[in-house]
Amino acid sequence: MGGILYKQTIYKQWGFAHKDTEQTIQGINYTDCDAMSYGDAWLVPNVTLSWKNVKNMYFTDISYPTTLSPDQTAMQALARTFNKEHSYEEFVLGVSRALQAGLVAMAADGCTVVALIASVNCGIYAPPEFRSRINAEFMAVTL
Repeated sequence: MGGILYKQTIYKQWGFAHKDTEQTIQGINYTDCDAMSYGDAWLVPNVTLSWKNVKNMYFTDISYPTTLSPDQTAMQALARTFNKEHSYEEFVLGVSRALQAGLVAMAADGCTVVALIASVNCGIYAPPEFRSRINAEFMAVTL
């Protein structure tokens, strides 16, 4: 994501408050919170996506306006946000809340055409004992 656009929108609005703590700028410690705390979304509006081929060449004549959510180093974030206390039911409620927040944010941003639904917490963010089950049941969670 472009550095200037990032700094003009969500820079220092979300993420960890300090290098060696689990506390976030938003005031949530994800290692010790309830499922409802996962219901927030951070957007970078007015971004254009373009098709890219296998040689990493972008085709800007085929582009799509969009809004992006932020990214970070996944393993680093996982180590500081993983909530070991959640039951499967609480985990699914958190996934559902995160998806709902994303969809509400898209609607508020004016998205009326296509919403790409990411498989939230189906990969490394899913506890190993929940991973296969959440992947099998993900479509039901999104309904």
